[in-house]
Amino acid sequence: MAYDVIIIGAGASGIFTSIFLIDENPNLKILLLDKGKALENRDRKKGCDILEGWGGAGSFSDGKLVMSIEREYGGHLQEYIHDLDLFTRLMKKVDETYMRFSDTPNIRVYGDNEEKIEQIKIRAARCGLHLLSAKIRHLGTDHNFTILKNMYAYLKDKIDIRFDQEVVGCGPLDKARQGGEGFEVEVKDLKNVREYTERSRFLVLAPGRRGMPFFKKVAENLGLELMNNQVDIGVRVELPNWVMKEICDVVYEPKLVARTPKTDLRARTFCVNYGGEVVQEQAGNLVTCNGHSYSDDTKKTANTNFALLVSTQFTHPFNDPYGYGKAIAQQCNVLGKGVIVQRLKDLRQDRRTTEKRLHEMNIQPTLKSATPGNLGYAFPYTQMKATLEMLELLDKLMPGMCGPDTLLYGPEIKWYSSRTTLKPNLESKIKDLYCLGDGVGITRGLVQASQCGMIAANDILQKLNVGQR
Repeated sequence: MAYDVIIIGAGASGIFTSIFLIDENPNLKILLLDKGKALENRDRKKGCDILEGWGGAGSFSDGKLVMSIEREYGGHLQEYIHDLDLFTRLMKKVDETYMRFSDTPNIRVYGDNEEKIEQIKIRAARCGLHLLSAKIRHLGTDHNFTILKNMYAYLKDKIDIRFDQEVVGCGPLDKARQGGEGFEVEVKDLKNVREYTERSRFLVLAPGRRGMPFFKKVAENLGLELMNNQVDIGVRVELPNWVMKEICDVVYEPKLVARTPKTDLRARTFCVNYGGEVVQEQAGNLVTCNGHSYSDDTKKTANTNFALLVSTQFTHPFNDPYGYGKAIAQQCNVLGKGVIVQRLKDLRQDRRTTEKRLHEMNIQPTLKSATPGNLGYAFPYTQMKATLEMLELLDKLMPGMCGPDTLLYGPEIKWYSSRTTLKPNLESKIKDLYCLGDGVGITRGLVQASQCGMIAANDILQKLNVGQR
């Protein structure tokens, strides 16, 4: 074999797998492949660059390290790690590793004032909301970028890292597809326009959010059973900082969940960016929105933004939640030639927002490329009604949430990658084939994605008889 381990995807899972393998055994031959670009060549103004390349979708994210054992945070990793003590130790090690590569010591951790958090939880409950809280180390887009740069500097001379490499096929060498005899990976070099193959003893699939369709295709080709029937449809809300300041000062990212009164759908807030900016993402031909913020106070804006998502769990016979979310995104993109922005007052009055109305507002959008329009033409009635109901509940807790100039951007859609059956070591039914991170449906955040890499690395090291970290 040319390599001991081939890792597909240079996001958090792939990077942490590499770090913990090479920390323990510097002699391992590791190949890390990614379809995107090196960190310094990624442009956050280009939609595709936000999701692909070194660091994956996390490179330009808000850089939140959410430290919680609650199942509502970060994904489904608790379903594989039943030992909460182990889960906590791994979580602590993730935090320590990010700080190991940080140039800035003592980056603030929010959510440690239990008395104030309890008071906010009580207030939220009286408004029909459930507040989830966790300790969060806010790296910010700026510090997060620096940490990833330092991680790359540490690994670049210890393993082979190749960018602009599209994996077009992979699988075990043995015809029975039981694994254990090594893997072959077929690669298309997008930069030099050539195709080649590489072989390794172990294969790690960590394709990230952008790689969801890739993983589904690979899993189907390898006969791995897939499970998924959920999609979250929503908008990104933007409003003045003062509306959420009191709560953000205590918990930084308030995750508020509720069953909407009339539609009875589960709605939640997600990815709160105090003093942040709304950004555009592009996945293939789809344009969606997201939010970022900096740790540096001098870079903060006057606005806070967050995702407001409505969960939709489909039942038999429908089994294409990705296609459903894609259709809604396409509708928005057709109407707005990308992301649509609308004033809450206009949405309630069933009229589109115009450039004139936008210009006259007290708050100005941070995503300048968004097209003023009417989200009601693009979103299903039920999801839009649930969104408005959730905003009204939030307004009870944080007066000003439903101000006439509150801005709604769409679409913001969170797809849940198809999952396959995995062992506690995150190994698939094919021996020595590991599936990690957001792109394979296990995680939804930096901490759990990073934990995945540590779990896989530890198992590989044990199999190679180099000891357990």
